[in-house]
Amino acid sequence: MNTELNNKTVINSNSKNNLQKEISEILNQFESGERKAVHKDHKSAKNSWFVDKKAMLELNKLFKLEKSMFEIQNVIKWSDKIPFLTETMNNETLLNKTYRLVAGCWIRRGVNISDDVVVMSNSFINIGAQIGQKTMIDSGVTVGSCAYIGSKCHISSNTVIAGVLEPSNSNPVIIDDNVFVGAQCLISEGAKVPYGCIIASGVKITNSTKLLNREGEILDKIPELSLIVPGFYKSGQVYISCNIVAKTFDSVQDKSKINDILRNE
Repeated sequence: MNTELNNKTVINSNSKNNLQKEISEILNQFESGERKAVHKDHKSAKNSWFVDKKAMLELNKLFKLEKSMFEIQNVIKWSDKIPFLTETMNNETLLNKTYRLVAGCWIRRGVNISDDVVVMSNSFINIGAQIGQKTMIDSGVTVGSCAYIGSKCHISSNTVIAGVLEPSNSNPVIIDDNVFVGAQCLISEGAKVPYGCIIASGVKITNSTKLLNREGEILDKIPELSLIVPGFYKSGQVYISCNIVAKTFDSVQDKSKINDILRNE
């Protein structure tokens, strides 16, 4: 099946209206959680993940839309295919939501935000992303398209969680529940961060970044409840950056103790 979309397709007014209605319904389903790019299978023994490629391809239909102009009181103007999430809500609807959106955060339509989430200023959350209950998205964070962030996570300032709609066959980044991600991290290429992990500031997690333990052994995946710090390994006459599993924990760590944990490494 050819999944590439022709952005220059000419469509008549009736087709255009039908397409807009179809895309609006798709976005509504993603926002309500009825449709998801990523599901966690709680019935399986290993709580495995299911990526719904069909749902992700549905989001690509928005590229067929023509651009529209948007503005905030004639001060800020931009052109895009879809509006931001809050533009679809009146004041009462937004006030009745249990999540909190600080001034200057930008959230596109098609994002599912759970109860008691806080999104700080200068953050951007792209279409199809999911943010779990009681998670904090700190200032300057980018959450890419279809990324999954679980419950009770903290994503610290200026971290980038990469998206997947370009290229459309990529797997989304998955961050499980109770994960702490330090400032200025990069998580991309469909990487998975398991339950209860602490990611030190500046760590870059990709599918091509090597992961080692303290003994220098190469690991194929991040263990649950582990502390990940940046490091280097020797390859020939040079040193190449990697990630190191500094320690593992017996249970989820109190966020108030995380600074002490990182300082002691």
